[in-house]
Amino acid sequence: MFGAGIILSAPAGKSRIDLNRGGQAVFIAEVAPGGKTAAPPVSPYQGLDHFGLVVADIDATMAEFKGKGAHFTMEPTTIRS
Repeated sequence: MFGAGIILSAPAGKSRIDLNRGGQAVFIAEVAPGGKTAAPPVSPYQGLDHFGLVVADIDATMAEFKGKGAHFTMEPTTIRS
């Protein structure tokens, strides 16, 4: 969906995948219970809590992702300029 290529998939028993998105490395890993982050949603939930990108045109990017089937729980917000 994001046009990323797989750099590395974790070996069996591990939950991490490393991606290359336009020269930017993106690491996605499972949050372990009892970690320093908020508790994960109840299983069988699969997804991300937060994903940040810097883009030239947020409206066009959102339209592209939605056109590919992405679902958002919150529309984009600007954290800082």
